[in-house]
Amino acid sequence: MGSTTLPGKLITYMAAGLPVVAAADEASDAVRLIRELGCGLVVPPGDAGALVGALHELRADPAAARERGLRGRAYARTELDPGRLLDRWVELLQDMAAGTVAGAAAGAAAGQRRNG
Repeated sequence: MGSTTLPGKLITYMAAGLPVVAAADEASDAVRLIRELGCGLVVPPGDAGALVGALHELRADPAAARERGLRGRAYARTELDPGRLLDRWVELLQDMAAGTVAGAAAGAAAGQRRNG
């Protein structure tokens, strides 16, 4: 997904295989990721009715809720794995030492911002 900033709780819920319900601004990285992966539902901030509706939707269809959770878990295991993020940092540091930072910065920034 490129360079993103994700809340730690979102990453934790995804890693646990839980479907996510986020009350967040449409322009946020979290909303873009949730929609892209289909790992949860998004409601407008401050809209209690929409939040209740989203929770009822998940409860009414446990199979769909479970599938959303599995999508999030799959992403967390492949893209947010601490070992993989560490590998990205090592690669960045090696490129910096070799003087080839420009090419590596974009890739490493994705790992930094996703986990930040």
